[in-house]
Amino acid sequence: MLSYKLQNVLGVVYRGGNLTFTHDDRDLLLSPVGNKITLFDLKNNKSQTLPFECRSNIDRIALSPNGKILIMVDIDGYGLIVNFRQRVILAHFNFRAAVSALAFSPDNKFFAIATDTRIRIFETPSLKKTFAPLSLFKKYNRMHTGNVISMNWSDDSRFIVSTSEDMTVKLFSLHKLDGFIPITFSGNKHPIVNAFFNQTTERIFSLAKDGTILLWKWVDDRSEEFKEQLRFSYKKSVKRVKVEEEDSQDEEEDEETENPYLSEFEQKILKGRYVLEKKHKIKLEGNAKVVIVQASEKILAVGCSNGTFSLYNIDNLEPVHAFQISENKISSLVINHSGDWIAMASDKLGQLFVWEWKSESYILKQQGHTVDVEHLAYSPDGTYLATAGDDCKIKVWNTDNSFCFVTFSEHKAAITGLEFITNKGNAIVSASKDGTVRAFDLIRYRNFRTFTTPKPVQFTSLACDGTDIVCAGAFDPYDIYMWSIRTGDLLDVLSGHTGPVSTLKFAPTADTFLVSGSWDRTARIWNIFTKNTPVEIIYEGADQVTSLDINSSGKEISIALLSGQVIIYDKEDGSSRTTLDCYNDIRGGRLSDDRNISKRSTKNNFFNSICYNSTGEFIIGGGNSKNLCMYNIHHKVLMKRFVITENRSLDGVLNKLNSKKITEFGEEEKDELSDAEWDKTDADNLPGVKKPNTIKRRTKLAVRVKDVKFSPDGKSFACATTEGIIIYGINNNQSFSPIDLDIEVTLENLMGELKKRNYLEAIVMALKFNQAKIIEKTFELIPTSSIPIISSNFPVNYIEKLMTFLAYELEHSVNIELALTWCKNLLKYNDELIHNLKEQKQGFVKAIHRALKFYENTLLKITNENLYSLKFLMFEEPQEEADEELIET
Repeated sequence: MLSYKLQNVLGVVYRGGNLTFTHDDRDLLLSPVGNKITLFDLKNNKSQTLPFECRSNIDRIALSPNGKILIMVDIDGYGLIVNFRQRVILAHFNFRAAVSALAFSPDNKFFAIATDTRIRIFETPSLKKTFAPLSLFKKYNRMHTGNVISMNWSDDSRFIVSTSEDMTVKLFSLHKLDGFIPITFSGNKHPIVNAFFNQTTERIFSLAKDGTILLWKWVDDRSEEFKEQLRFSYKKSVKRVKVEEEDSQDEEEDEETENPYLSEFEQKILKGRYVLEKKHKIKLEGNAKVVIVQASEKILAVGCSNGTFSLYNIDNLEPVHAFQISENKISSLVINHSGDWIAMASDKLGQLFVWEWKSESYILKQQGHTVDVEHLAYSPDGTYLATAGDDCKIKVWNTDNSFCFVTFSEHKAAITGLEFITNKGNAIVSASKDGTVRAFDLIRYRNFRTFTTPKPVQFTSLACDGTDIVCAGAFDPYDIYMWSIRTGDLLDVLSGHTGPVSTLKFAPTADTFLVSGSWDRTARIWNIFTKNTPVEIIYEGADQVTSLDINSSGKEISIALLSGQVIIYDKEDGSSRTTLDCYNDIRGGRLSDDRNISKRSTKNNFFNSICYNSTGEFIIGGGNSKNLCMYNIHHKVLMKRFVITENRSLDGVLNKLNSKKITEFGEEEKDELSDAEWDKTDADNLPGVKKPNTIKRRTKLAVRVKDVKFSPDGKSFACATTEGIIIYGINNNQSFSPIDLDIEVTLENLMGELKKRNYLEAIVMALKFNQAKIIEKTFELIPTSSIPIISSNFPVNYIEKLMTFLAYELEHSVNIELALTWCKNLLKYNDELIHNLKEQKQGFVKAIHRALKFYENTLLKITNENLYSLKFLMFEEPQEEADEELIET
């Protein structure tokens, strides 16, 4: 239960930085989301967040061409070196300045970084942890007079071309070449966005901000001045090579023999020069922001400041495609290794696109919430996760592939409540500050009901009984409104609270009831389905109610208070069973405006949301800090505290602040923008707006947990935070945790039982190992004909473990038929036993149901289409024969 690990981050698909593809046929897309990286598997339609994070928001990432080493650098210049295949951090490194460009050499031996006006080249680190993982190979100090903008390697990994704000392009050599000095290319009137080599390194072309393209070509045509410079540099070299015009052919042969390790272009670069071959200006709708080239397909992709994207042919610079993908600037562009897919991202609205330019179709089109996510809800079977936030939008995500498949934007103000309506999970209902409660159909994707009140009010909470009744609490007046979903009529108005209704919850039982919590320092039970039943006040104290939840049996109610306490109320006894003092557990880091240290802070030490797990044994809560706290209700013990982030770009992460920056007004930060940065901004603060404008000032958002929910099967939980929806889950394929292990349980004995065809003893022994690979191997070796006899005699103590494994196999394995055969026989011979299991041990039932529903929506659809096609073809054949006979007659 306590082995929850980070699985994914939803609600945001891109936050800034550069995108990158893997250099293999899998075409995995890496997208920075805050200080983490989300990996998109575009061919299998899945996504996953990598299990490591940077110190602050990620600014640059680079993956080695062989896919082994991943380097992540944040906005402060702190980097991580990661073994990408094993998902292991190899080293931490401080580059001591913001990194503006980062690139691996094509031969995987080096990587180059650019900071300010400097370029440094390091040897690629080893895959093993070492004391000094990075070794500096070469550095170029102040070769540019302005900050470096971009940097690219030649295909032979011998040369680097860089661009700068000083409107020049520089050509550097990796190895020392006698007589070679870095070459400067000028001629632009605007900063150069990027520059590239062609495949032979004999051409260099650059694109400036205004769309000017300069093409430089290497030619073997030396002027007299060039020859004199070459002679002088050769005379000053160590080898004292003499250059003679009349014996140039012999000289070339000598150089080749003296420098056997030089590439072909290195040997001839000093025998020629680069000349301007072409100058061309392409027509752009806005300023060029990002440029990328795919040499194999000979395409040039340009992203502009107004969201337009253009594709050009490198040979003739003719436009291939041009369209607008967003209203905001394109922040990053990348092309996969085959040149078919182009990934684009915009950081302002968190948009991510993958476009196949040959077929002119989207492979991926996702957008996260533009502001904080405030509420979330799981569907009854755990297949869907709905999220809502202050951007007035509701997004529904598939928990299997972590993609958003529908967005509802009918609300006109911030959403304050979100619930699934029916047990099938095909509809959701939401409440908003715009004075409406709306119901949405997940089959037809439409708003089919809108509930309002006689007088407009702002709603603060929402609850649904799962059948027909929906209730919403108001901010002012302090009433609870109840509607019928079927008719849309307002059924009743529940009055009694003297403060805003902060939380509502229906009991998940057949004999349901409604529990409400309010800022009037009371919590009440409403028996809305029973007439003339008085309202029961279950809490009345000195603190406001911030959240509450009811366990699955409906006999226990947990109430979170503003003082940081959680009161456990026993409905059967009608009294408070116990109280959890969570004040010190919730406390997080120190905020920038705190005058006291974090231990003495009295701010925000309470839970915004609490939730029971599926068994009712544990409760989890989150508040205005970086900590999630999980408690054992019966033992009143803090079982585990989850730290949701270590991102220093957020406020409240550090327990101690730098004392040098503490002033009488709080922490001193570089909030003010320079005049140039101020002119680049495109939005102003509105009067009365509480949300900080992160465009005009470098404001740190405070880390917070707004909502937290367990999945129906209890295998994962999701929390709505400042960084998005963070999902923690139990990975059944990671740990080795044996059960009932004795000296006879060995791999040799297991293989012996399989050879003797004692399959029952073999599968039980594999379950005792409790290791996924051993169970899976044994599971595959048992013949299908033996499954019924094994199921009819299977030990009671191991049924739960085997069914949990089968649920995992159905979701992640290709042995679907084999797993279904096992499930069918186990349920056939042990149905009464499984039915009598305690509710906390029946999580595998929901997991199996979720997997079957997925196959019903995918495989069944494909099967039906194939059957209909076969029937059509079988019908067409006799009809054609009949037509032929008719023609002959």
